[in-house]
Amino acid sequence: MPRFTTALFDLDGTLIDSVPDLHAAVNGMLTQLGLPLVALEQVATWVGNGSLALVERALAFSNVDKTCDQLTAHDLFLEAYAATNHQFSTCFAGVEDCLQILHARGFAMGVVTNKPARFTPGILADLGLLQYFDVVVSGDTLAEKKPSPAPLLYALDELGGKLDQAIMIGDSLNDIAAAKACQMANCLLTYGYRQGLSVEDISPDWHVDRFSQLLPLLDSCS
Repeated sequence: MPRFTTALFDLDGTLIDSVPDLHAAVNGMLTQLGLPLVALEQVATWVGNGSLALVERALAFSNVDKTCDQLTAHDLFLEAYAATNHQFSTCFAGVEDCLQILHARGFAMGVVTNKPARFTPGILADLGLLQYFDVVVSGDTLAEKKPSPAPLLYALDELGGKLDQAIMIGDSLNDIAAAKACQMANCLLTYGYRQGLSVEDISPDWHVDRFSQLLPLLDSCS
């Protein structure tokens, strides 16, 4: 039997490039608040801890006083993000082909993301990826989100998988930290949103530069 039979994937920065939509939503929020717009490259460094953290970072970057109602700003962001209808998000190269192969091999697969549940299934469906996943855990599915190990363990339980046969695949410190917290094998995709951290800073079990390189990695662990 292969060592790995279950694969959990992060969403933003791992399966899809969502920064263009997040950038549009952040600037939509900032416009509503009468604040200067920010560059796409800057928004990319804020992704990975959920939408509230993204909003907090945008406000801090804009030197907004901490007494600003962050929840109101967050509501504005969510409205703007919904309005983008994820029209600018795209799959990273090789994602669908690789998922199709893993699905054909009988892998149990799930998505574990910090993105709110109101957005996650629709994005996966519109990009043609939902069919490959038997469970989708969003940032508000449980009381805790990554880097807590709880969402990973919940997804694993829903899939009926075994911890020693599961691997978490993501692009950020949160993904790898969550996997380490429950002693799950993990792999970092270096093209994603690492918030300026190096691979050495994150210290994953493995790292690859392209999604297609996951297949030979998983084969080598058979």
